[in-house]
Amino acid sequence: MADLLTVTDVVKHYRSRSRWLRRGAPAVVHGVCGVSFTVPAGSSYGIVGESGSGKTTVLKLILGLERLTRGTITCDGVVLADTTGPYNPSFRDRIAVVFQDPMTSLDPRMTIRDSLREPSVIARNPATEHDLVALLEKVLLPAQYLNVHPHELSGGQRQRVAIARALARRPQLVLLDEPVSALDVSVQAEIIALLKELRTETGVSYLMVSHDLGVVAELCDHLGVMWLGRMVESGPAAEVLSAPAHAYTQRLVEAIPVLDPAVQRERLRTLAARPPLMAADRPACPHPG
Repeated sequence: MADLLTVTDVVKHYRSRSRWLRRGAPAVVHGVCGVSFTVPAGSSYGIVGESGSGKTTVLKLILGLERLTRGTITCDGVVLADTTGPYNPSFRDRIAVVFQDPMTSLDPRMTIRDSLREPSVIARNPATEHDLVALLEKVLLPAQYLNVHPHELSGGQRQRVAIARALARRPQLVLLDEPVSALDVSVQAEIIALLKELRTETGVSYLMVSHDLGVVAELCDHLGVMWLGRMVESGPAAEVLSAPAHAYTQRLVEAIPVLDPAVQRERLRTLAARPPLMAADRPACPHPG
C-alpha cells in the first residue's frame, strides 16, 4: 500500500515575544520536535495527546497554516511543505478538514444547501441539487435538511453535515480535529461508525487527532502518541493498546474507562500510584532554535 502522506522529521519552533518568558526561559518555544509518520492510502492514522502536546500544530503544518522550522511534508510523493519555499497550493483540493465544533465551522447564516455547495462554487464547478442530496445521503441525513440552518440541527447532525462538506470535493485525505469530543457518548459512536463506513465506501484516508485514546483506537489502524511536542510511541493501534511501551502511553491506556467496576477501581488506583511525569524527563529537542 503506497503512502499518501509522509511527515518527516517535522520541527516547529515559536519565537517568544514575552519579556517575562525571556527572563527565566529560552526565547524559543519548541512546539513540535522531530515528528515523523506516514499515512498509507486508504488507511487511518491517529495522533493522541493532551492539550499542548503539539498534535494540532501538526495539522496546521500539513494545511500550511504554520510554516515549518525544519522537516518535510509530502503528499502522494510530491512536496507539500518544506523550508525552501511556499506551501504547495495544488494539494488543497486533495485535503479536507472536519473540525471539533461544527457550530463554528459552519456559517450560521447559510442554509445547509449553501454550506455544502460552497466548496464547489469556490472551485468554479457548482454542485447540482442531485449532488447535494447525494452528499446528505452519504452521511445518513434526509434531503429536506438542505433547507435548514445549522442552529436547527442537533450536534450530531451538524457534525454529519460537516463531514459531508469535507467530502464534497472528493478529497484523498481528511484531517479530523477532535471530531467527536463535543458530542454525547452515544452520538460519538454513531459518528465513528459513519466515518468507518465512508472510508470503506470512498477509499478516503484519515488523519485524526484527539486527546481520547479509546476513540482514536476505535477508528484508526495506526496511532502515534505525542507528549510535549514529541512522538513518544507509534505503531499498530492494537499493539499500542495491548503493550504500551512509554510511560505516558501507559497512563493513557489506564485512563480508558472499562465496564467492570472492580477493574476500573484497580486501574484508578494504579494510575494514582504512578509517579508524575516531569517535563524534565523529555529529551532536548535535537533541532535548536
